[in-house]
Amino acid sequence: MNKHIIAEMQKHNWIMEPKALSAFFGRLIAMTTEMPDIEILTAAKQMIIRNKTAVINITGILMNKIPGWFKWFGIEATSYEDIRNQIDSALNNKDVDSIFFNIDSPGGVVAGGIETMEAIAAASGKKKTSAHIQDLGASGAYFLASQAGSITAGPNAAVGSLGVFTVYEDLTKMAEQMGIKVIVIKSGEHKGMGIPGAAITDSQIATVQEIVDGIAANFIAMVAKGRKLDKDRVKELATGRLWLAGETVKLGLVDKVVNMNASNNNNSKGNTMAEEKTEQKTEVVQDVAAADVRTEKTGDNIKEFKEAFGDDPAFALEQIEKGRTIEQAKAEYCEVLKKRLKEKKENKQPAGAQPVEHNEAADGDGDFMELSKARAEEKKIKMSEAMKQITRENPEAYSYYIEKCKGKGKKKGK
Repeated sequence: MNKHIIAEMQKHNWIMEPKALSAFFGRLIAMTTEMPDIEILTAAKQMIIRNKTAVINITGILMNKIPGWFKWFGIEATSYEDIRNQIDSALNNKDVDSIFFNIDSPGGVVAGGIETMEAIAAASGKKKTSAHIQDLGASGAYFLASQAGSITAGPNAAVGSLGVFTVYEDLTKMAEQMGIKVIVIKSGEHKGMGIPGAAITDSQIATVQEIVDGIAANFIAMVAKGRKLDKDRVKELATGRLWLAGETVKLGLVDKVVNMNASNNNNSKGNTMAEEKTEQKTEVVQDVAAADVRTEKTGDNIKEFKEAFGDDPAFALEQIEKGRTIEQAKAEYCEVLKKRLKEKKENKQPAGAQPVEHNEAADGDGDFMELSKARAEEKKIKMSEAMKQITRENPEAYSYYIEKCKGKGKKKGK
């Protein structure tokens, strides 16, 4: 896995359940596919409108913006920016009377969290809002839910993990064992903190602690206001632990435990979806399920692209975001490879020489082998493996090549 991706993720302060964050970083470290530096972002999630209710799904890791490689590696995530945009759309839609936040998330990064909480709080003053925690509503995800008019949770949902944290690694012992002494030449006490192998002082730790406590205080104040709880009471609950849904009702963090698959009415307190008819709520749940099915289909689509273009994820992601089919992408990739091959040939020409013209008649006969050779050189792999990759990406070119070979064989036989 590219080191720059790990480094980028380590820059953030997190409002995320620690076990989930550890699993996330473990997954990043275990990844072997090298991702290039790409600016492609995942397509924005779309809200569902049914019976005057806007359903906004908040699932997976919460990020301000989601990089394309999340989708490539199957990492579920939701963008704070997308949530705010969907809220704006719901507020500006005359056909929407209420907004329903469907939550199943361990939380995520700090950046964008407060702004999104404020957007939900503002929406709650204009239209009916409610949130439902399916299985997990931890840290940043709960912070968002706290700003809705009411919160329900599934019977076995885990809720809480209120708090903020960041991580620094003191690798001085490791550096010493390797015979390395790291010297940071800096202009101030706190400059250069976190450089691998450099000692982290108590003073530096205290400063970071101040920042973390300050961020936590901001979130605690928002939760207290949203849930109409005493600020000190919320601070007592912000220990980082999780509770089952039933316990959170007693603590005032959740209004009611509700099985969303049940058809009975949710009679939670005012400013909620409880006023909607039973059949309307059931249809909303069905729409959420339909959205999950669409997500699964999207995952299958990505799987096809990974199989076809595993060695060029940047190209694959670009094609996915453009809405191309796998067949269209394969045709496009053949042209991309031809262009790369032509540029490579032109670059090899002696100074003053005319570039070699592309021979369209030789497409089937020459291009397949030339593309395979170019792939083998580019990826430093065996020719046989390169031919397999080109065949997988452009079976038409391979078939044409085989037919040409058969034709040549018949001529020799004569």
